[in-house]
Amino acid sequence: MTLAQEQPGMTPDKAAVTFSLFWFLSYLLATVAPYLFGKLVDLRGGDYGLAMAFATLLSSTFLLGSLLMRETREPAARQAAQGA
Repeated sequence: MTLAQEQPGMTPDKAAVTFSLFWFLSYLLATVAPYLFGKLVDLRGGDYGLAMAFATLLSSTFLLGSLLMRETREPAARQAAQGA
């Protein structure tokens, strides 16, 4: 959650815009996803298979996104080694 704040040259104004955009997109997706889930079930005649695959794929983006994020700070061990 603090990735935006840790970026070089980040100001409070830029951080506010970044977080506002993040929360807007998150809530938009949280609103649209159940509708799409229901539409997929209806299109398949009541079969939940494709809709469940959609929900699983959507949920897995959280894991993939967290694995792809880079750490902006140096690990504590490296900082300690450089300071000694």
